[in-house]
Amino acid sequence: MTVHEFSVNSQQSTVNSQQSTTLMWNNLFFGVPQVIAILYENTHNQSPQHIGGTA
Repeated sequence: MTVHEFSVNSQQSTVNSQQSTTLMWNNLFFGVPQVIAILYENTHNQSPQHIGGTA
């Protein structure tokens, strides 16, 4: 392996780890509001039915 190949390989692995970290943060930032929105919609949709059922 030449020095050039080695530097290319090490750069590539650095880029890969940066991309996976970015992906993790994206999932954290975009996944959490999505889950909250889904939970909010579910509780929002269920409460009128629940009130209607008891009344």
